[in-house]
Amino acid sequence: MKALKNTMYGFTVVEMIVVIGIVSAIAIGVGTYGYEGMRRWNITRSQVDAQEDARSAMHDVTGDVREMILSDNGSYPLEIAEPFEIVFYANVQGDARREKIRYALEGTTLYRWVVNADTAEPPQYPAFTEDDGHIAAENIMNEDYIFRYYDKTYDGSSAPLAEPVSLREVSLVQIKFLVETGYGQQSQQLEIGTNISLRNLKYTYEE
Repeated sequence: MKALKNTMYGFTVVEMIVVIGIVSAIAIGVGTYGYEGMRRWNITRSQVDAQEDARSAMHDVTGDVREMILSDNGSYPLEIAEPFEIVFYANVQGDARREKIRYALEGTTLYRWVVNADTAEPPQYPAFTEDDGHIAAENIMNEDYIFRYYDKTYDGSSAPLAEPVSLREVSLVQIKFLVETGYGQQSQQLEIGTNISLRNLKYTYEE
């Protein structure tokens, strides 16, 4: 009778405790493995997203800079050439007008501003405002430069133009992004870059 009381559906109380312990251990193990797998997937996804965003931003910046040309009022194509800022004129909106474009790094965010000339004669470009800008790229960790400038003698190993850069000597712009991907101990830094030959500046403008 005592043996019967200590059994449940053919299992003794001790056996039930052992089974429950085993099942609990398995459940904890599966849960931990699932959590770790999800954490790793999130890190990988974050890294991939950051890489894709950086490459997309590089494509956009490259496309804008490559179209550099005289402004609608005849101003020289390149207005500011600094390590973390560039201002220039280009036709990037697919119409007959040429826009004034600015890229500048603020903290770890690269912003892009675009303004159009007014209808005056000659046309005038307004100052950039906060409303004219939007985020071009985030998590940019560059500490030395984003933009470097070279003259027509650039051969792949030439030194960049000294600062302050002489605008009319610039024939090639080098762009580099150092991007933080992932987070925590799994964070990495991805470097991407390109050189842009300024095809519209191959001829000399008169002073």
